[in-house]
Amino acid sequence: MFNTLEITERIEQQLRPLLKEHIENHVDDHDLVMMHNTYCQNSNDPDNEIFENSDDFFETFFDGRVTEAIRAAFYGTYDYPDDWVKFNGYANLESSNDPMDWIDTSALVDDILECPENYPEVERWLEDEVDTIREEIEAEEEEEEEDEE
Repeated sequence: MFNTLEITERIEQQLRPLLKEHIENHVDDHDLVMMHNTYCQNSNDPDNEIFENSDDFFETFFDGRVTEAIRAAFYGTYDYPDDWVKFNGYANLESSNDPMDWIDTSALVDDILECPENYPEVERWLEDEVDTIREEIEAEEEEEEEDEE
């Protein structure tokens, strides 16, 4: 399990850009949104959570309040066919087909490295990368020792 692995400063330095690239290019949108929402919960910022643009979203947040839903869409930047939706700072709706429009990957990476156990979406990838980096560092150190002899 990843949270039992020790991440040294040297491993973290090498892991950080790899994790950022992995998140931006290899994590599917659904998992990305789940990770972002976990980050929002960890940082006590539920107002920035992202939701699937569906009937469930509208039933959850506007149940029976049609006028309020229309107002939130009208005064926001909401487009019905978009895949994702969130509230802006004025309780109006914003939508997008790309959740990366709203996600700060650097902050997400920081939180993943601080609390990896909260991110099962990348846990296996992290374990593999930490093992690979650790092996590379050990090989480098062995080479240096051999060169010194």
